[in-house]
Amino acid sequence: MANKLILELKETAVTLGGRDFVVREMSGAKQNKFYPLIANFARVAGEVQELEKLDSPTAEQTKQLEQARKQMNSMNEDIWTMILNPADQNRDRITSEWLDEHANDRLGEAILHEQMTLNNFESTLGKLTA
Repeated sequence: MANKLILELKETAVTLGGRDFVVREMSGAKQNKFYPLIANFARVAGEVQELEKLDSPTAEQTKQLEQARKQMNSMNEDIWTMILNPADQNRDRITSEWLDEHANDRLGEAILHEQMTLNNFESTLGKLTA
């Protein structure tokens, strides 16, 4: 009798803000959206840091900073929404207000790290950069 290899997407249960979620290994299609979003978030975050360093920003630079911060908030919601899959039927979108109430940078880092681990990101990145 032949052996059978059974492969499933890996997942980790997570409770955050009193809600249960599943952090699930992403499909290829979802990865194709997720990784560019992460890269764009990092780029915009760098722009924000540079603009915040300015001693006397111009009106245009202040406007750019405000727009970049809004863009980061929107991307942050998208990232969290892509990672956290509600485990119940409560599929309400994760909003900035909900994140402000129930999450912080430490929790975000832990959840993002888990997502990257499930997707074997370091290995994938190594192959892409080779």
